[in-house]
Amino acid sequence: MNSKVNSVLFGLASMISLSAANAEDTLKISNIDIHRLDSAPSQVVEGAEYMTVVKPKGSTVKAVRVFESSDGKLTSDLAEYEPVDLVLKNWPIDEFMYILEGKLQITDEKGNSKIYGPGDSFVVPKGFSGTWHQLSKIKKITVNYER
Repeated sequence: MNSKVNSVLFGLASMISLSAANAEDTLKISNIDIHRLDSAPSQVVEGAEYMTVVKPKGSTVKAVRVFESSDGKLTSDLAEYEPVDLVLKNWPIDEFMYILEGKLQITDEKGNSKIYGPGDSFVVPKGFSGTWHQLSKIKKITVNYER
């Protein structure tokens, strides 16, 4: 993917929101500072109806919400995952991801596979099914949209 497209997509993650303060509209930039993950608590990656943890059990994630739209449908997060393998089934949201550190491999149900690393970006569409295999710890920026 060329750098111009990556710049535009990365810009999505630096979303602008409007908020009302004292009856005045003010422009608020949601800064994405990777150092916010340093103080975030670790949580065990657990399965859900759309995701099964294959291995290792007990793998952890740190995540920080950096933006949420007023209707709650558009969000952006910073996340750091220890290596984990997942089976994804009917992914519940449209999710843009920008990889900051580490590598992972995503394979769809038809066997199409791609490895993503630092600087790569992609979208996991709502309804996606396949596997998520981390080759190392990763840090990523996500932008999520719930229809």
